Amino acid sequence: MCTPSVDQTSFPKSPFNTIVFALAILLRFISFSFSSNTGGDAWAREGITATWLQHPSLQLNFGPWLPFHFWLMGGFATILGGNVRIAGRLLSLLAGTASLFVFYKLVRTVFDDEAAQLGLVVFSLCSLDIAYSATSSSEAVYILFVLLGLLGYFRYRQLGKPQTLTFSGIFFSFAAATRYEAWSLIFAVAVLILVSVWRTSRQAPFSKAVRPFLLFALTAGFFPVLIMINNWTKFHSLIYGVTMNHEWVAEQVAFAHVSTLYRLSLFPGVLLLTLTPIVIVGALYGFFLSFRTAIGAEFALVTVFFGAVQLYQIAAGGEMAFARYTITLGTLLIPLGSLGLAEIFRQFPGKSRALRQAFVGILLLNLLALWVLSATRNRFSEKVASISPILRYPHRIESLAAFLQARLERDDHIVIDDYNSESNIVAQALGLPLPTTSRAFLASLSPASELRVYVEQQHPRYFIYAQKGVLEKTLPLECGLPPGFSSADVRCTYQNDVYRVYEVSYR
Repeated sequence: MCTPSVDQTSFPKSPFNTIVFALAILLRFISFSFSSNTGGDAWAREGITATWLQHPSLQLNFGPWLPFHFWLMGGFATILGGNVRIAGRLLSLLAGTASLFVFYKLVRTVFDDEAAQLGLVVFSLCSLDIAYSATSSSEAVYILFVLLGLLGYFRYRQLGKPQTLTFSGIFFSFAAATRYEAWSLIFAVAVLILVSVWRTSRQAPFSKAVRPFLLFALTAGFFPVLIMINNWTKFHSLIYGVTMNHEWVAEQVAFAHVSTLYRLSLFPGVLLLTLTPIVIVGALYGFFLSFRTAIGAEFALVTVFFGAVQLYQIAAGGEMAFARYTITLGTLLIPLGSLGLAEIFRQFPGKSRALRQAFVGILLLNLLALWVLSATRNRFSEKVASISPILRYPHRIESLAAFLQARLERDDHIVIDDYNSESNIVAQALGLPLPTTSRAFLASLSPASELRVYVEQQHPRYFIYAQKGVLEKTLPLECGLPPGFSSADVRCTYQNDVYRVYEVSYR
């Protein structure tokens, strides 16, 4: 196998690339300006960061979540005067913007200029990459670390310089301290290095051949080892967060009544919609083409390994199938797709320019269609909302917030039921301050058994109950009847297909 030329240290001076970069950054700023901060666990991360900032420390476990993103948000919020909301979103925006340049350099390093240019277009116009550059979720920051880790490794494969491998390990370690998905990528790269060590040991002393592996293990493994030691010390479980996630996934599957087949099919469906079938077909072709070079083959094998681990985790109940969880696999598939499409376009030299223009047009139309389907009321809008470039709250939360925001006064306390683990998202939509527990009882964070004590102490004015919630068994409310522990009047003020609102007046 051969490797691409290593003379790829700068971006090509192409007006087209400049336009694509400018458009990509503009789209991310538009999403930042108009999206609701509702992607995944965005609001929960902001709330946890706000609480942590009251007593900051080098805390290594934040429930099932890893620490690095919380540290970064907290540090950024401190710089911005304590504004966690702006800090979390701005951090993702900066990471999402930086990822554009790192992604381009990575594809150019592994494949060639033409694939890098096509890949940049796809990555720039991918709806999920745009959307999660505008939320306080960890995806954009994590993807930046993964791209930097991969870039460092493949530059090492080209140049053989240990500093590039150190660079790779450091950023992989940051990624591994942000999201657990990076652990499988570290394992895959470590295996590739071990294979290289085995080959090199035939011609050089083993002590010299093994140095790259030891260097990568020490740098990339720093945070994973530290986190596992902390988990074992505190919880007697090396992968405490993963164990917790298994329990959470079981609860979510039982709540949503979704089959394993549905969860496994969701990933391919989301990838087809966000990347388009053209890119997926190109990725299948590009996978076989990638074996023409050593580093291309390694990139393809890392992608397949990561996809297999992720699908196994879904099937085994270790990971819920959410659209945003496809971002890593989608990002890895884009270079393969761009490689395949570049080769296909070369087969039509007379029509190559027209084909490229048509391809860009299809990507733009696809992005517009996802946004329109999400923004308008139709039978698909709720499903498409999770992959739209501009994220919004589900209609059940939008309508609830529209009703209550005008009525909720500054000092009012509120009770929010737990439906689909979204009581914190309801609190965000209502504009409650951080930490949310200062004004609200969130059933997703507090045991239902504590509700009566909270009511007696805080006298919340509004109770938001859900049809499949957990609070009604503890404190049943009916319009016109008191709660049963104090003198009060209860009025039914609002109801939609999921939520109903009671207003309580205490006498």
